[in-house]
Amino acid sequence: ADRLTITPSDSLGFVKFDGQKLTILANNNQVGNYSLEITATDAAGSKTVGTIPIKIVPNHKPVSLLKSTEIYAVVGKELQFDLNSVFEDPDAGDSLKTNVEILNQTWLRYNSRNQRLIGTPHLNDTTVYVKLTATDLAQNTTEVLLKVIPQNAFERQFVVYPNPADKMIFVYFPEKSAKVKIWSSTGQLIKQVQTSSGKPITINDLAAGTYVIEVEGTRFKTKFIKK
Repeated sequence: ADRLTITPSDSLGFVKFDGQKLTILANNNQVGNYSLEITATDAAGSKTVGTIPIKIVPNHKPVSLLKSTEIYAVVGKELQFDLNSVFEDPDAGDSLKTNVEILNQTWLRYNSRNQRLIGTPHLNDTTVYVKLTATDLAQNTTEVLLKVIPQNAFERQFVVYPNPADKMIFVYFPEKSAKVKIWSSTGQLIKQVQTSSGKPITINDLAAGTYVIEVEGTRFKTKFIKK
């Protein structure tokens, strides 16, 4: 069998040939329909010229799948936020690389092995800003700025922190001000105080044991342990 030598035309600058395969490296400025001229030459020097149609379609930017860029973290509980499903590339066969930059490093860290934001916020920890940048094979980028908020979580729920506690507790509730009552395990009212959400309540005068705390006028009632 005769052996052919294939030679593509060099008229299309975005087409590369390594002797065996063609590689197309086009950008969005080169979208359109093209014809690539191919010359086949046999051992005797006979040549045949043909064309290959090439269609360059637009490469779209990655898109964010997040419904909200605000993430709420409960004080005293570990947050694990998966970043694997934050971006999507609308182009079939394209792949994404995501860069994660924590802009004000405090209580939050990024685990690159499982692509998760991990951290446990503590009292008075502040909002952490995280910049996510997704880049596709065509170097198109999409950025998202996440706000990871530990304090605002308390505005949405009742929280007693810390628990167990030694000298003081912090009670968070949606109301601006309310009467907080502390009951013994036998149902005896031990202490009541009019306070605002998030202000400390002293408990170093209580004996060690289990107590029930209640925010008057609400359905909130839970147990806490005095060490």
